[in-house]
Amino acid sequence: MAKIDVAVTSSKEPRGKRWVEVPEKDLFDITFPTIRVNLTPYGPGKHFVDADIADFVEDRIKTKQLADIRTMRPTQDIVSQSAMNRFGPGAGRGQFSANPDQEMAG
Repeated sequence: MAKIDVAVTSSKEPRGKRWVEVPEKDLFDITFPTIRVNLTPYGPGKHFVDADIADFVEDRIKTKQLADIRTMRPTQDIVSQSAMNRFGPGAGRGQFSANPDQEMAG
């Protein structure tokens, strides 16, 4: 049989590892919460991780900081207000109704 030479190429180039830093404190001067990726905790400080994990951790940091900024705004938060109007006052706590049986019956 003839030998077939086929170059194996990956559709994704390896991105390597890089440093990502989780801040010590948030905007309210409270310890920044631990970010968990597949049960691996990334607390405040620097971490040398794969690029995909670094992207995820940086996205979580950005999301937390934007949420803190939205809390501190003097104007009304339209997105949160629309969620409250749709789902009621329990929307932030994961509760959509005081009595779910009543909603199913009617």
